[in-house]
Amino acid sequence: MTRSRDNYLENRRSLGIVDLHQRQNYIGQVYAQFSFWVTAIALALQLFVVSRIFIHFDMPVAILVMPVLMTIGYFLGGFLPVFSFIYLLKVTDNSLDYSITNTVRQTLFLPVTHEEKFEGKTAIDTLFWRLGDLFQAGLIYASIHWLGWGIAQLMMFCAVLGVIWIVFSRLISTEYQRRIVEHPGEAPKLNAPFDEIPVMPGRELLFRIPSNTFTAADPSDCLHLSAKQADGSALPSWLNLHEKEALFRGVAPHALSPLSLKLTASDDAGLCAHNHFVLQPIDPTTHY
Repeated sequence: MTRSRDNYLENRRSLGIVDLHQRQNYIGQVYAQFSFWVTAIALALQLFVVSRIFIHFDMPVAILVMPVLMTIGYFLGGFLPVFSFIYLLKVTDNSLDYSITNTVRQTLFLPVTHEEKFEGKTAIDTLFWRLGDLFQAGLIYASIHWLGWGIAQLMMFCAVLGVIWIVFSRLISTEYQRRIVEHPGEAPKLNAPFDEIPVMPGRELLFRIPSNTFTAADPSDCLHLSAKQADGSALPSWLNLHEKEALFRGVAPHALSPLSLKLTASDDAGLCAHNHFVLQPIDPTTHY
């Protein structure tokens, strides 16, 4: 993009549009517009597109979005090596990288073990990421200064790399799907069960679920609480579970018989643990 920008500025200077004093301000304006559009498009993709891709198509499609689009863009750039097209291509590249591709990268770590996640991700984000930057810089330097390639040749070479990128993305997606099937993860655990909640008929029930009732398999997992009657039917109309507060709340009817309930804690992968308990009516005159 830098070389294309310099060529663009040279052409505009030759036409008297950009003189030497305007160069710095013009470059600043170009980068400001570039950052604005990258941020705006990435935000829109993250809000309205990324989740829908994962919901409807999952990893096999999500992981291929960027390599396929960028390979097509590089191929077209080989026949249209002008600044305006490369500018749009780079906006697309960064926008996809900050939204869809970033989400894909994090999702790929879901079906791996704790050791692979924390040790492998650290190595990738530090050593291998920096090695990739060095390889990219060396490749561009060699192609321009040693091989004398122009923009068109660089674009076509990137298109070839894009095809390799697609192949590896497909292989990674296949391995991801295999791990999801073979190792769906560890379910939450019922750590401190409770068997009974005393309820006074005609009185308000406020019962906060102890925080240690369930334990997530992974400390980074977020557990979601839900409750039903033991037979699978919904909670009675007088009783509500406020998930954020982990609180059962409601005014018990005067005619209340023992009620068997099932409390469920589930993680984002759909794995869950259950606690079965009974709402036990008590006599307010004898209870202390």
